[in-house]
Amino acid sequence: MRRLAVAGCGYWGNNLVRTLVRSQAGEVIVVDRNAAALRRIETNYPGLRTARELEEVLESVDAVLIATPPHTHAELIAKSIDAGCHVLVEKPFTTSSADGERLIGAARRAGVVLMVGHTYDYHPAVIEMERIVRRGDLGELRYLDSARLSVGGYRDDVNVMWDMAPHDLVIMRRLIGSWPTEVSAWSSDHSGLGMADIASMRLQFASERVVGYIRTSWLDPVKVRRFTAVGDRRMTVFNDIADPLAPLRIIDSSADARLGAGARHPLPPGYEPHLISAPPIDATEPLANEVAHFLDCIDSGATPRSDGAEGLAAVRVLEAADESARTGRPVTVRQDRSYAS
Repeated sequence: MRRLAVAGCGYWGNNLVRTLVRSQAGEVIVVDRNAAALRRIETNYPGLRTARELEEVLESVDAVLIATPPHTHAELIAKSIDAGCHVLVEKPFTTSSADGERLIGAARRAGVVLMVGHTYDYHPAVIEMERIVRRGDLGELRYLDSARLSVGGYRDDVNVMWDMAPHDLVIMRRLIGSWPTEVSAWSSDHSGLGMADIASMRLQFASERVVGYIRTSWLDPVKVRRFTAVGDRRMTVFNDIADPLAPLRIIDSSADARLGAGARHPLPPGYEPHLISAPPIDATEPLANEVAHFLDCIDSGATPRSDGAEGLAAVRVLEAADESARTGRPVTVRQDRSYAS
């Protein structure tokens, strides 16, 4: 039987515990320094073993699932790898690319699976959207746009871009097939708490015809989770809040094709795009898919879809975004694979 430790039992850690228990993935031990949080776990899951420190259980588990604040990730990953444990860590992978590079090398030397919890990599709607783009159903991609807005959710160790944008970076990476090469970003700390709470990013990719935009906010009264991919024939909108049963919609956007290549306005006044279809989407929970993939990779030795290299790539984009917001200039994203050694 697998022996699995969940480090951190806040909101996301509770979701991990629920998923592991429901799937009967193995023996689960929950670790958290907060005694009240552990008591809640013990009440909700009688008989589940708990501990206050990760070091108490590392010698008795096969894998560690980390759902603690981002600034603690690097230390906990390193301890887990040193103990020979496989690791699944929630996004962001680390808070610096230097830590990410070091940990990827350590995991390779130890022969353990290192996977980052990019949950949208395992969302059935995102996987279907990737298929739609690969088939050419949208035509040539023009731009990608996302809005991830809510009120609250403040963190004291990372800003709103690090907290929210990884989800949309992952979706863009899947649709385009590569990570951004250049970032321009703007951010503001409107609350005065020392962390940017609203931000916008403009992302350039190797394919110069495709541009991505990401808007994030902890200060919007209306919760929004919307991702739009626009091609020269059709567009698709992913919105799992507005309609969780039909989160993906395909919409006509081919007015420019009918007007001819020389048309000045792709969508002339009065033109109204219309819904073409709402593809059926598998109802499986993305987190359940993510955890199942992690366990499969442990058993098979396969490389995870969201391995350490993918997590590091996202961190490098976020570092570039921070630099751009600070300097007011576009910043090139590091693309080298120096961690491979």
